Amino acid sequence: MVFLQTAQTTELSRSFRISFTVLFYFNLQESIFLGDFNTNVLPSNIRCKFVRDLKSLCNLFSLSQLFHDFTTCRISETCTIIDLILVSDSHKISQSGVIDCCLSDHQIIYCTRKVTKDSVGKQNNAEIRSLKNYSKEAFQQQLLGCDWNPVLLNDDVNQAWNAFKCIFMSAIDNIAPLKLVRIKQRTEPWIYLDVLKCIKDDDSAFLNIRIKS
Repeated sequence: MVFLQTAQTTELSRSFRISFTVLFYFNLQESIFLGDFNTNVLPSNIRCKFVRDLKSLCNLFSLSQLFHDFTTCRISETCTIIDLILVSDSHKISQSGVIDCCLSDHQIIYCTRKVTKDSVGKQNNAEIRSLKNYSKEAFQQQLLGCDWNPVLLNDDVNQAWNAFKCIFMSAIDNIAPLKLVRIKQRTEPWIYLDVLKCIKDDDSAFLNIRIKS
């Protein structure tokens, strides 16, 4: 989520492009941009250059504008829609709106992000290779017992590579075959076996200290 406030309308396109450049994985992540864009997006203002630039950027980055109600009202001027919320995944927004505010000529804008929950009883499975019974000597014997002629006698580098990969992976499958394991629900992707082992060792050390004390 990014809040933007452009002092001048001419800086809008530049601020957007800089923000999107900083977000290297922007197209792969859900994003929400909100704030005073200083560009009136009323339908009657569609021919304005800055409105066209904003719409072009929204189309380029697949952003949706949530508001069609006035967000700024001044007594001496007409009402405008310059406070915007742009979202990349509008189907994940449950509601949005404008709240009257007597403290400023700008109204309060808001949106509510849906809370997604996995279904109860859902199982996450993954294929892993267990190297618990791995032996360097046994793996070397597997490689020595393979027929490497399809690799050594092949003049085509692509076919030689495919043959090598097939032989090598066959040896690995014999030493450390793939097996399907069940992952605990809501386990973060960065939780590996090494991290779990460290957590277990830490808990064991803490328990020993409590017993000794």
